[in-house]
Amino acid sequence: MNHIVNEYKNLNKNFKKIQKEFNVILNSQNDNRIDNPYEKQNDSAINDNKKLEPIPLSIKILPKSLFIENLPNNLISILNEKVEEIFIEEGQNIITKNDYDKYMYFLLSGEAYVCDFFENKIAKMFQDNWFGFFSLLGKKMDKKRTADIKATTDCTLYRISVEDIEEVLKMDKNSYSQFENFQNQFTEIYNEFNNIRSNSICYFKNEFLIELAYDILVKIPIFENIERKFLFDLILHMIPKVVSRGKIIISRDDEPDCLYCVLNGTVEVFSHPDNNNNNDNDNNNKDYNDEDVLVHAEMSSGSFFGEIGLLLGMRRTSSIRIKEKSFLLKITKDILTTISNKYPNVKIGINKRTSGCILALQENNDNKSPLEQFDLEVNCQNLRKIKLFNNFDNNTLEEIAMGMTRESYQPNEFIIKCGDNAESMFFLTHGTIEVISENNKVIDIAKGPNVYFGEVALLEDVPRIASIKAKSYCSVFVLTKKTLLSVLKKNSQFEAEIEKTSRERLQAHLMRSILA
Repeated sequence: MNHIVNEYKNLNKNFKKIQKEFNVILNSQNDNRIDNPYEKQNDSAINDNKKLEPIPLSIKILPKSLFIENLPNNLISILNEKVEEIFIEEGQNIITKNDYDKYMYFLLSGEAYVCDFFENKIAKMFQDNWFGFFSLLGKKMDKKRTADIKATTDCTLYRISVEDIEEVLKMDKNSYSQFENFQNQFTEIYNEFNNIRSNSICYFKNEFLIELAYDILVKIPIFENIERKFLFDLILHMIPKVVSRGKIIISRDDEPDCLYCVLNGTVEVFSHPDNNNNNDNDNNNKDYNDEDVLVHAEMSSGSFFGEIGLLLGMRRTSSIRIKEKSFLLKITKDILTTISNKYPNVKIGINKRTSGCILALQENNDNKSPLEQFDLEVNCQNLRKIKLFNNFDNNTLEEIAMGMTRESYQPNEFIIKCGDNAESMFFLTHGTIEVISENNKVIDIAKGPNVYFGEVALLEDVPRIASIKAKSYCSVFVLTKKTLLSVLKKNSQFEAEIEKTSRERLQAHLMRSILA
């Protein structure tokens, strides 16, 4: 892709400065970005660039949240005009229990939680997803909100009313028909939601937990493109578990009998250096810094784990314990089998997914040592968080993830050094790092998980403009340019997308340089 750089060299004599801007370190709430110091002086230009986008991504995914396919672009534009931006101060409710609420919401920035009657945090709301779609049943069922959603920091949100949505969808017969089917189907789901009394998520009588569970399930490859009625049927039978800090929920060599979704809290994937891990439950009360435990990764709200082992019948290859008190949803093998038997097409899809996963792992294992099953799940979910890979399908992401390697660093070890050639990017899944400038000053500190840096190495040939040093024991996963390119050669549509992204980012940075 070097030719892209050459196209722009003549536009700006200060190209080195642009390279410095371009080689950003990532880590923020919205896009996991640690701001590069060279960019901070140009904030106004960055904001101007954002305003140029006519239809925000949040609006583009609204039809998907309404379960509407192929909504005409002109209607998406009209929806965009009807969306309003609101600001909620820390401590205030976004939604209040028992209110008749007519809006769907999209969290742009800040943190918000579903709370119980005593204002305890039950589950964290995810960014990049619409919530509140149960309000679409309001007219038919006279339904009140079933829980509070509280802003735990200052929050900025989009919202759109049900009336506005209906008004726009009525302009297209096909779209409105899909919307009415959606309403009717959810009437059935809501009735089941109220009637189930067993040990399931329905016990909480909380609509937002169902929405959050759905948002996680659609990210799990086994459930990709599966009919929504099956997913909600599955959700209604998921088993809630509130688990205390230090509890081991999966031990190495366990039989694979379930998968988990994390609604709140953090879990750790770990092993022992000698791999002698026959009785991990004896270690429940050990200090988290014990030298005989190696933490490979952490997974927080919105994550899932256990799918690969459950699909393939593989014994667990690592252990998982609770880092902080967590709210998990459990799908057992028996529940998955029972529900899928009611949906023949779903059962066929799951079998195809299983066969494809077996073939991919066999091909991978022919070339290198066997893949750790939780590594694959962690890597796929980390890749999905990067805008660069937003449009990649699960099969392509898994192929990339299988080529990633895990590395560990002791305190004060350098992960990358300023001036080195950049050939890879890194995902910090555990530990704390320091970002050190070319003048040897600490300019930022970041703590995993959900931290990644150096992705510019996948796009352009530029040297590192900062050093990254481990402040504590760190575990990282590494994606090299060589690995990415080998996958892209087999998927030309994604190669074109990467190149397009590279062009757009270079253009944006050139504009910032000119305006500076």
